[in-house]
Amino acid sequence: TLQASSSPNHTKIFDLCKLCNAGDVDGYTKFIADNKASLVETIPDLNQATKTSLPTKVRLMALLHLCFHTPSDQRTYTLTQISNRCNVSEDEVEPLLLQAFALKLIKGKIDGLKAIVEVTWVQSRVLSLDEIAALADRVAQWKKIVADTASSVAEAAKDIPS
Repeated sequence: TLQASSSPNHTKIFDLCKLCNAGDVDGYTKFIADNKASLVETIPDLNQATKTSLPTKVRLMALLHLCFHTPSDQRTYTLTQISNRCNVSEDEVEPLLLQAFALKLIKGKIDGLKAIVEVTWVQSRVLSLDEIAALADRVAQWKKIVADTASSVAEAAKDIPS
């Protein structure tokens, strides 16, 4: 587990990193507004990043979180769902998706007529302890479904004449 140093600026930068990693667009926006004069404007590279690449990266992480925290058989989203999660207008969703596809963060297909996107694959990433626990729960659920299916098949096979 990463830990920040006792320096207030280091602690704030660590908090910013956690917000970015979590894809917390609202938290990121509030953090930048609250710390603009005291932190952001005092670090030239950070100041530049908040005006260019960092907002997009946070939105991409929000998209990855949306996909990761949805079971793989339910990863069909409306553009409105993605718009809401990534805090972008619906007109900005498709370019965000295309960027995620280009960066190979996700794979899938966009249906512009139905205004939906189906995500078939998500790039693996470093997980927090909570995310690992959620993943373990999903694996346990999947294991139960497989066991139930195997039991049903075995039961149905008994009725097949030899």
